[in-house]
Amino acid sequence: MNKNFLCLDVGEKRVGVAFAHEIALLPRPLITLDTETAPTEIEKLLMQESVGTVVVGLPLNRNDQPTEQTNFTKAFVSKIKINDKIGVEYCDEALSSQRAKKELADRGSAYSKGDIDALAATYILTDYLREKGLTSA
Repeated sequence: MNKNFLCLDVGEKRVGVAFAHEIALLPRPLITLDTETAPTEIEKLLMQESVGTVVVGLPLNRNDQPTEQTNFTKAFVSKIKINDKIGVEYCDEALSSQRAKKELADRGSAYSKGDIDALAATYILTDYLREKGLTSA
C-alpha cells in the first residue's frame, strides 16, 4: 500500500508541488507546474512517486470561510484523475506563501515565483503531517 505524500499549492497560474516519503516524512519542494497542464503532470507524479495521499492547500479567509480561490482549488482538484486508492485531504494554507517568500529572501539568493510556490507546498505538507501527529518537525 502506497503511503507517500504529494502536496499541492494551487494557484491560478502555477501549482507548487511538494513530496514526503512515507518513512522519512521530510517534506521537500518537488516541482512547480503550469496550472493549465498540471492535472496531467500530477497524474504522472502520483504513479511515479507511489503516492497514497494527496494533500491540497485550502485557501480560506480570516474567518475560516471559503473564498473564490477555495472554489477554484476544489474545481482544479476535480480535474485530476485520482484513483480511489489515493486519499485526498485538504489543509489550511494560511500564510504559506508569505513564509516561503521570507525564507527564500533570507537565504539571500535569487528565486522565482515558482520557487515560492513549491516551498509553500512544503510548508502546507509539514503542517498537515504535524496536525496528523505523524511528525513533530
